[in-house]
Amino acid sequence: MKEEEKIGKKEKTEEKPKDKKKLTFNRIHIAMLSVSATVLVFILAFSCYGCSYQPVTPPSPEEAKVTLDTLYNTTWVLDDTMGVPTLSELGNQAVERFVIDEKRVDSEETNTTMYLKDSPPLRIELLYKEGYGFTIKSGSKTFAVKILYSASKDGKSETLTMIGNESKTHCYYLKK
Repeated sequence: MKEEEKIGKKEKTEEKPKDKKKLTFNRIHIAMLSVSATVLVFILAFSCYGCSYQPVTPPSPEEAKVTLDTLYNTTWVLDDTMGVPTLSELGNQAVERFVIDEKRVDSEETNTTMYLKDSPPLRIELLYKEGYGFTIKSGSKTFAVKILYSASKDGKSETLTMIGNESKTHCYYLKK
């Protein structure tokens, strides 16, 4: 029996390894793989942006009323984690903070104090223009900016965004 076990072990150890095929790639194969890899990287990099992008549409009068009710008596501070943005539409000054006053009776606008960096505070009005959205004005001058309000789905964070019409610069403000 010992001899049979030895013979069985020899047969197992003497098995020939299977032949391995060597892959060779020519220029066409390399080009196809490169294009496929580039397309895959592009899809992975930009797929989330394409899904989440929604163009800015002005709120309806009903949505504007609800937004204004939310904005009354609030303070908004500039989110400067990515630096301090300035808008050419506001004379390249940084707006550090907005303080929005209480509601005025039967009005679609509210008094607001805009705090500019290295300048005294400026009293402005936050108002809604149908078909445009929210904007700000001081006296008879209406600034070429849009103000957008957004809240996270879970309701834990709120953001006020000021966008320059020409510069397309976005300034983000967090509720204080």
